[in-house]
Formats: sequence, structure tokens, C-alpha cells
Amino acid sequence: MEFFFAPTMEGLLDAQKKMGDAADAKNKKLSNEFGAACNAHDDYIWRRVSGSFGTTSPGAVTFSTYYVCDSREDQADAIVAQTVAPILEKQVADGKLKNWGWLEHIVGGQFRRVAIMGAADLKSLMAARGELVAALDDNALADQFTEICDSHADYIWEVRSSKP
Repeated sequence: MEFFFAPTMEGLLDAQKKMGDAADAKNKKLSNEFGAACNAHDDYIWRRVSGSFGTTSPGAVTFSTYYVCDSREDQADAIVAQTVAPILEKQVADGKLKNWGWLEHIVGGQFRRVAIMGAADLKSLMAARGELVAALDDNALADQFTEICDSHADYIWEVRSSKP
């Protein structure tokens, strides 16, 4: 997975083009080999709804949950703000997580929202996720969220390279 952050859509697209042009100029053959080896992809553009990306370095591992939601996405956002955000904010403050985010779909395929949690290592990440799941057990709002966003896909990503 490759991703970029920018304050505006135009800035994002300009930066992506600039990086692609620089890669091509540096080594066109290597760029072509990469394109041949990784010849299919999905593009998504996300906007942050809420989250704490922190002032520390990014986590070494990230847990991302991509959700398929119905037309009540605004209600899902409100539920995350009311139930999930306080738990994750405390985990960031306690140093259990490096960051977390709740993002909305702008461009892309079937996934409409994504939840992201980053930690220093896999053990810490899974412990924090376990605490979150336990805290939301038997929560009526969490059940309502599951009705709105009734399908998801989970991924764990290891951060191999990042630049501020």
C-alpha cells in the first residue's frame, strides 16, 4: 500500500505527479519494472473526519478497517465521535497507540469509511484493538454502527518507509 497526505486535493494530486515524474526521471527502467510487477491497483481518496495523528513518529504497524456503509454514514461518524474517539484518544495519550483516524471516502470503490490505528509494534497494536473491542461490547450505539456499516475488511500494514 502506498499513501500520501496533503492539505488539499490539488496539493495531493500535484505532489503525486511530481513524485511520479521524479521516479521516472531517476530510473525509467525501474519504474517500468515496478509497473509491470504491480500492474493493478485501487485508488482511494480519503478525507479525515476525526482522529489523532499525533506529533510523534508514525507507528511501525497500522490496523486499517475498511467499511461498506449504507446511506447513514453521517450517523456512523457521530457514533464514532461519541463512542470510539474517546477510547482511542486515551490510548494515544497513554502511549498505547501512536495515532488513530476515521476517514470518509471521497474517490474510490466500495469502501465508504476507514478506521486506522497505528502503534509501535504488533503486540501493542493488537492489545489496544482488544481493549477497544472489549470497551464496545454490549454497547447499543456500537450495535447501531454495525447495522449502518455492516461489512468490512481488516488489514495490518507494516510501515516500511515514511517521510514527513
